[in-house]
Amino acid sequence: FLAVIKRRMARVIGRYPSARVEYLEMVDAATLEPLRRVDRETLAALAVRVGRTRLIDNAMLRPTV
Repeated sequence: FLAVIKRRMARVIGRYPSARVEYLEMVDAATLEPLRRVDRETLAALAVRVGRTRLIDNAMLRPTV
């Protein structure tokens, strides 16, 4: 499931011709360790280059039951 989320995020960003994903990771919000599943509070961290500008951002993901 995590790979699907990452692929979809990269696909959305890829719709913009000048945008290039440098990294896109899902990590444990407390330890920053890479995750295989979104089964707890997860931090989505990414860097995207748009033209010559490097954008770095993150977002908290919380699983719903």
